[in-house]
Amino acid sequence: RIVHSADYRSGAPFSGQRVLVVGMGNTGAEIALDLQEHGARVCLSVRSPQNILPRDFLGTPMQVTSMRTAFLPVAVRDAMGRLTSRMAFGDLTPYGLPTPTYGPATEILKYGRTQVLDIGTVARIKAGDIEVVPAIDTFRASGVTLTNGATREVDAVVLATGYHSGLAELLDVPELLDRTGRPTQETRAARNIHFVGYRNSLSGLLRQIGVEAEAVARAIACRAA
Repeated sequence: RIVHSADYRSGAPFSGQRVLVVGMGNTGAEIALDLQEHGARVCLSVRSPQNILPRDFLGTPMQVTSMRTAFLPVAVRDAMGRLTSRMAFGDLTPYGLPTPTYGPATEILKYGRTQVLDIGTVARIKAGDIEVVPAIDTFRASGVTLTNGATREVDAVVLATGYHSGLAELLDVPELLDRTGRPTQETRAARNIHFVGYRNSLSGLLRQIGVEAEAVARAIACRAA
């Protein structure tokens, strides 16, 4: 049984099953935790290094910290993120979670990806309740072969492998989109077409949507005037 994260609702139907979750973004990490809490035996396939931060640190949500430090240079914010991760979790490399060469600020500004905000998955990995494994090489009838040659027998696979915007299917204006299919910074308000919510933000997507919605409203009002 293979399920994409878009169709995942709860870990309850997977209780007692061997489940492989593919991808450790925020979606994959939280699904793995939910499955484990519902009694599944979980493997988490991590294909590349991840920046992992606690959702809250020293009593303050990380998104609030990001807003307060947004004026600092990217290199400083990267260093602060790495230090926070090390203080919260220690060295995660022995658990199969190496740190990327770039920090969390660079990850979102350069690559458009948000860091993992942990809500308990790391603790379950450290406790041995969730096994981290490398990427999948091939699927077999009863499981998977991993890129390190190891095999795992599984009853179900949850693909937390991300989403695409779908804008390319709606717009016949390819120059408005970048290579990932998201609107470019330069053309987000071009040709009377406005885009809201397609850019990740260190301060949180919902807050970013509010900021962008107000900017769009002002742009429309100015144009109408």
